[in-house]
Amino acid sequence: MSSVGSGRQIDIYYYSYYILLAFMIFYICGWINKRYSEITNIKKLTKFSSKHLVSLTLAFVLLFVSGSFNHGIKELTSVDTFIAAITGTVNQYDYEYNEVLNVLESDDEVCEIDDIETVPDFFSSLGISESSDYWINQHLARYFDKEEVVLKSSEQ
Repeated sequence: MSSVGSGRQIDIYYYSYYILLAFMIFYICGWINKRYSEITNIKKLTKFSSKHLVSLTLAFVLLFVSGSFNHGIKELTSVDTFIAAITGTVNQYDYEYNEVLNVLESDDEVCEIDDIETVPDFFSSLGISESSDYWINQHLARYFDKEEVVLKSSEQ
């Protein structure tokens, strides 16, 4: 969610696959049911009990989990967020981000910002540059009504 790129597109394909797969399974079951209704005794099958609902739910969860392991369970944003919250990465990112905001909200016309070192996997870095001509720097300067916003040089 934090960046434009192929990751978003892959997620759309990935989750669309599961939705379409569930629809196709439902459609094929209906087709089999209609085609072989004399054999399957439809009246017994249409009585939906809680046992059937639990079975369908477990089948869907199993399908989702197996797909997650295939795609990579750590690639899911919710899992990434959970891991970052447990390890404290989110708290460190919050602290560093607030430090950057304090500098940007100060009265200085030229802001030199330290880069954020701890960035969780589901966020992107600030993307600012040491050059004030870089487009992200210019937009930050315009938003915070500053003359210049630059990344602190690593040589200092």
